[in-house]
Amino acid sequence: MNIIYLTTSFPRFSGDYAGVFVYDLAKSLVDDGVCISVVAPHTERLAYREDMAGIDTHRFRYFYPTAQQKLAYGAGIPTNLRRSWLARLQIPLFLLSFFLKGFRLAKRGQVIHAHWIEPGFLGLLLARILKRPLVVSVHRFNPMGQVGRLLYRWVLPQADYILFNSSYTQRRCLEYLSVKKSGIVPPGINLEKFPLKWNLPQQKDTCLKVFALGSLLPVKGFIHLVRAMPQVLEIHPQCQFIIGGQGPEREALLTEAEKLGVAHHLQLLGRVPTEDVPKWMCEADVFVLSSVPHASGDNEALGMVLVEAMACGTPCVASRTGGIVDVVDDCVNGFLVSPGDSGELADRIIQLLHDESMREQMGQAGREKVEKRFALDVIAHQVEDIYTQLCT
Repeated sequence: MNIIYLTTSFPRFSGDYAGVFVYDLAKSLVDDGVCISVVAPHTERLAYREDMAGIDTHRFRYFYPTAQQKLAYGAGIPTNLRRSWLARLQIPLFLLSFFLKGFRLAKRGQVIHAHWIEPGFLGLLLARILKRPLVVSVHRFNPMGQVGRLLYRWVLPQADYILFNSSYTQRRCLEYLSVKKSGIVPPGINLEKFPLKWNLPQQKDTCLKVFALGSLLPVKGFIHLVRAMPQVLEIHPQCQFIIGGQGPEREALLTEAEKLGVAHHLQLLGRVPTEDVPKWMCEADVFVLSSVPHASGDNEALGMVLVEAMACGTPCVASRTGGIVDVVDDCVNGFLVSPGDSGELADRIIQLLHDESMREQMGQAGREKVEKRFALDVIAHQVEDIYTQLCT
């Protein structure tokens, strides 16, 4: 099969976060004999075409000089549009360049697979012109503004198959509009990159570690983890809290920790390279994702960091919100807590830190769930089956 991927985000270099799950899926399918060609935005100092581990990658330039291409990557298209008038100015050129590059490749493709709604718009145009089936992956359903609502209402009902990353995303969409066919297919995880911690050489360390990872944004709820620290430290005074990620909340977290007198127990790592994530997950005794709903009503769509932690055998404490409930089974592979409740969050962290056998039992249950539900080869086979159905 020859599949064309349309995406606004794709890794630019080794260790890049941008669209890494799109790359991982494409790589797994290529390893299984599927031919994948990717169309993605260009950025400065990148090749316009390259072979990325068997993935035929094409990048379209949409502005000159290339250093002034402001729409894609960085903080992401929505944020870039808010911050830069030049990014807004580049929208027509971006869409035209994307369409032309996609058209040249899609002529030889059997299925067009668009990741996110914006490429879905172009994918639908190409699918209708070239009479190809269209698959759209919806990684988050949040139709903001009139243009956003129009895109969702026009693209999704006409797509041949919709892949939702979680039951939450699917439910939100189907409450809003109807689609032809859909299924829940989360991003997959390469288990070779995330070893089970008990299979690694054990280091003697009396310091218990609580780890959290994500963009330092209010919706990630890191402030509630910081507010849970005093209660945890009363019981486990040697515990260290480690948060990885970048974002505007950094100073607020440090200020709150200083105010609570726990700053010396808090370590902010900044950006964590992709290749270092498994190490931090394995070293952690507990992983925390304390997300809270956005003011718009939107929630955490899935929480892949939870899947990564569980793959390493690390039990999780996470908010009972959005797609997180697809990942964490309460009292089985971790605990679910009320969003924004620092007291309940602290209680569950304490419970896990206090009981090593519980941590190991929940960690093993988490690994087993990841192997059955989120392993990359499992996800790739599901997606390949959908492509096959659409080609017959």
